[in-house]
Amino acid sequence: MLRFSSEKPPENAVVVDFDNTIMNYEVTEDLTEEGPLVPGVKEALQQLKDKGCYIIVSSSRTASYWPGQNRDGQWKFIENYLTKNEVTFDEIWASDKPVAIAYIDDRAHKVEFAEDRSNWAEIVDKIEPKEE
Repeated sequence: MLRFSSEKPPENAVVVDFDNTIMNYEVTEDLTEEGPLVPGVKEALQQLKDKGCYIIVSSSRTASYWPGQNRDGQWKFIENYLTKNEVTFDEIWASDKPVAIAYIDDRAHKVEFAEDRSNWAEIVDKIEPKEE
């Protein structure tokens, strides 16, 4: 599901960046090439979902400030990539940064990975949904 809304996201939303957090973007040359999944991301997002988190994938790829980019094409690229790789998510956010209990990003809550391992398990352990 894609959201172009100013509506507040659900409680227990976790915002996950796409490039270098879900997909290894460093091995690609442009915004149309697919890279491999970051190790551990599929399992981590499923664990967060099992904990009761609402998973929002967000990316600056869909931002209106990138001149010459096909914004619709970018969110579709993300949706196709996530679906093809069976990555758990609730929606792709294509407007302002949503309010969330955590933001997981290659530049914020640092996802670190090598060819066969990552620190996703440690990140999942640190995130707890709010009590209802």
